[in-house]
Amino acid sequence: MVDLSRAFDKVDHYKLLLEFKKLDIPSCYANWFFSFLTNRRYSVRFGSAVTGSCRFHNGVPQGSVSGPILFLIYINSLCLRLAPLEVSTGLKFALFADDCTLWNTRPRQDLVSLTKSVQEGLDICNAWSEEYKIPISKGKNVALLCYNYKKVPTPALFVGKDMVIFNQDKGLPVRLLGVMLDAKMSFTDHIAKLKKAHAETINSMRKISGQRFLWSLYYFFKE
Repeated sequence: MVDLSRAFDKVDHYKLLLEFKKLDIPSCYANWFFSFLTNRRYSVRFGSAVTGSCRFHNGVPQGSVSGPILFLIYINSLCLRLAPLEVSTGLKFALFADDCTLWNTRPRQDLVSLTKSVQEGLDICNAWSEEYKIPISKGKNVALLCYNYKKVPTPALFVGKDMVIFNQDKGLPVRLLGVMLDAKMSFTDHIAKLKKAHAETINSMRKISGQRFLWSLYYFFKE
């Protein structure tokens, strides 16, 4: 799981314009969006005090309708660079906004080729981040080695010079889009989290409803 730092705020407007051209988007749309993004200014209000305005040099407006679409056009270039690895090494990838996940599977005896495949993907992500000026957070990139029998050696993976952290070495799950994943894919941590969330909801409901119904509901979720 690769952590892109402040991705929406780091979009380079000129590189975004080039992506429009690569995708054969008509120039009238590209020019309109470029005008929309450039020379934007902001100020900060605290109480009755307002700061002077500063210019946005990069980024797409968060909270706007077009912001996510523009970011997807920008990060699509990373997808195009990773795609050939799916054919050559079997490496798969998925992006949700600025969350980037790479994964692959191999038999236990092919751990070296598995490591090489994932490392190639990480190298592409690192090169893309430098070229497209969206930094990858150091120390926040995490990995999970999943296995269904005895533990296998933890490989060494790097993003640039920064070593990727394997959470199972610390006995911790990883969080992927709100789902807690562990090395055995047992979902134990995620289920425990859901049970705790339901227990808090039921405790709130108990104050305004009958006890018998709520206890039945509690044991239903518990099982």
